[in-house]
Amino acid sequence: ETENIKYYMDLCGVSIDNIHLLESKLMERQRNMMRENITSFQVNEDRVDRLLGNIDRSIHTVTDLRQDLEQYRRQINKMQSGVKQIKNKNHSLAIQDQNNGELTRKLAEITKQLQLDVKYEQILKNPSFKPDNEYKRSLKAVDNLSSKLNLTFTDGLESMKAVKSQRDHFKTLNERFCAEATNFLNDLFTRNSKLKEKYDVPRNKYEKQRFVGPHTPIHAILFKYDELLKHIGLLHPDKFSRILTCYERAFSKLYAHEFKAYFSWLNKVIYTEQSDTKMADLPTINLHNLLLNDDDVEMSQSKASTIFSNKKGLESASQFLQASMPTINENIRDDGKEKVTKVYRQCLAETLPVIIIEQQFMERFFFDDDMDQVEHKQDIERILTAMFSHLEKEFIHIIDRADSMNKFNTLEMLIVSERALHCYGDYSSFLAGLLSKLQTKLTLNWNKFVSQEIDWIKSQKLAIKQAGILLPMQKFPAFCNEMYRVVTFGDEKSKEITDIDKLIPKDALAFIEKNVIKKPPRTPDSPDADDSGDDDDDEENEPSVSMSAS
Repeated sequence: ETENIKYYMDLCGVSIDNIHLLESKLMERQRNMMRENITSFQVNEDRVDRLLGNIDRSIHTVTDLRQDLEQYRRQINKMQSGVKQIKNKNHSLAIQDQNNGELTRKLAEITKQLQLDVKYEQILKNPSFKPDNEYKRSLKAVDNLSSKLNLTFTDGLESMKAVKSQRDHFKTLNERFCAEATNFLNDLFTRNSKLKEKYDVPRNKYEKQRFVGPHTPIHAILFKYDELLKHIGLLHPDKFSRILTCYERAFSKLYAHEFKAYFSWLNKVIYTEQSDTKMADLPTINLHNLLLNDDDVEMSQSKASTIFSNKKGLESASQFLQASMPTINENIRDDGKEKVTKVYRQCLAETLPVIIIEQQFMERFFFDDDMDQVEHKQDIERILTAMFSHLEKEFIHIIDRADSMNKFNTLEMLIVSERALHCYGDYSSFLAGLLSKLQTKLTLNWNKFVSQEIDWIKSQKLAIKQAGILLPMQKFPAFCNEMYRVVTFGDEKSKEITDIDKLIPKDALAFIEKNVIKKPPRTPDSPDADDSGDDDDDEENEPSVSMSAS
């Protein structure tokens, strides 16, 4: 407290002597300070009022500024959104411009691809296939058209009007060209299948016939246009089918006319035999020639039963039969006529090459040797049937005529037909069917004859004979000998038609590059197997003839 008093005394400037004045000085000083404070408060209050006014005005200004800034912000956002939209639009326009450029280049490329040279278009509108230089230009034009038609486009370009229009134009050119080519080929078939009014008849039996044969010159002319035919097959299947039909019609008439003249001549060449060999007409065995000794001994039934088991007796019987049955000789006439069996073999030898060569030509000409497709095989079989189905009737006529002359003619022809079927049956279904029908007819005729012989045997009365040998048994060895002789002869003569290399001309399809006559696939049962096999194989291939009537 003393310290405080001292402090206040120093503050008020009061000495100790005047300490009693300290309180008054302090009070006075307090009043002065209060007065100063009040004055200061009054001054400051005016300032505060002015400050508050300024603050209120600042608040209003800031509020207005905030509103303006908010408006500016909204406008800036709008501007930013607009700028963004402009950027997006510009980006879209840039992409669109790029796409337009790509599309323009693509359209230019498509247009270039779809454009056809003017010279080719003129050729396609008015094609010419003769002479060779015109034909080559036509092939080049249609090859160009084919490449245009085979063009494919993606990404919806196919639906474009320009592409559709150009394709329609190409289809019109294709229709026109194929129609002209079809008419040309049809006329070509017609010109090369004209029928001859008269054929030169062979002057003697050594001169070859000129009625039928492979049409190699005609095939060579037609094959010049194989590329044209391939284009038509790819571009217009309907026109190709029409060409097939026209070829079938034209050459069916030609073959029918040729074979009619051929068989008419053949039927005149055959001489008529009057030696119908039956068991009843065959010679019997003279038992006296088969006796084991020279004594005139009346043979008992027991001796007769051993006569054929004796070696000496069999040799005597064989010599007797060989003397009674001379070797078959077909060349016994000098008037130009031939034995019916020889004519039958000749007919097969001259007919089979015609069918085989025609078939293989069509396979190469129409289908480029592509025979894997079923419809191609069906077309070939249909055409072959139309061309050569009439041959069955002619062959059957020869078979019946041979059968009426001599039943053993039927046996010989049966052997030949069987060999021909084994050799040529794999070339085509038509050829196999034709040969099978001939073999069936011959088999039926032979079985009918066997049945008649069996009936004759059954009709014989079982009377006791000298030496106990019945009449059928006396004749049966000669009958078997005749069968063996005919079968052996027929098997030997069948080689004339089963040797494919000799029968079919090697140059028949020589005009086709790197093409020769094709042979069917060889099987273990093929008759043209190697001759180097053992004797057992040869024995298995020997022709067998059944005496059964079934």
